[in-house]
Amino acid sequence: MERDKLKQILLDFGYSEESIKKIFQLKTRPTLLKAIQLEQDFKIPCTAWADIKSFIKNDTKKSKETSSVTA
Repeated sequence: MERDKLKQILLDFGYSEESIKKIFQLKTRPTLLKAIQLEQDFKIPCTAWADIKSFIKNDTKKSKETSSVTA
């Protein structure tokens, strides 16, 4: 998942710009209930919030590999 897409999801989910900045800096993360809801609605694993930077990097890389194989 790309950083901008995740940012938009979090904005739509009710997070402020400042909160999102702290999430990307690994200073905070969603509550367990919100993490579960984000997993159900957007397929973001609850475990991703422990290191969201790695999740974005690895998931984006995986998406690009999949799209190049199917193209």
